[in-house]
Amino acid sequence: MIAQVTPKREPVLQLVNPSVHLDAIASYDPKGFTTRRGLHVSDDFHSRVGKKAKPVKDLPAITFTSSDLIKNAYDKEIQADPVMPANHMFESESDFVAYLDQMLSKQPNGEEGHLLASGGWNIFYVAGRVVYVRWRADRLKWYVHAWRLDDDCWGAGRRVFGRN
Repeated sequence: MIAQVTPKREPVLQLVNPSVHLDAIASYDPKGFTTRRGLHVSDDFHSRVGKKAKPVKDLPAITFTSSDLIKNAYDKEIQADPVMPANHMFESESDFVAYLDQMLSKQPNGEEGHLLASGGWNIFYVAGRVVYVRWRADRLKWYVHAWRLDDDCWGAGRRVFGRN
């Protein structure tokens, strides 16, 4: 009898920060998460995530992990990487939009921080979708998009966030 060998998966992520802290949020209305100075919220984000977000109250402080993509990978490979927390995906669009707005408010002009502000994509997983955020220095804006999982291969150098 020949034993079958399961090929070892090469890691696609390198941990950058195991504890990206986000503050508690007393209340948040996602109606304010729209295109405005310094922020472009795409129609694809609105239709896939934003329109499902409802006002929230009393969100607790949370932490994310942040990792850099060290080789090209699809979402299923990224999500299966051992660096990703087991429950990395946000199930609530409402909670996610509130926390994302908080992250963006800490880097409103593309300053250095947890989000890549060098033009590379920041990737989040939300309710069965992938949300990607990028600073465009040439336009002085953050761009927020959402798409289906595994439609595209993400290039190395992107930053991936996982909910702890």
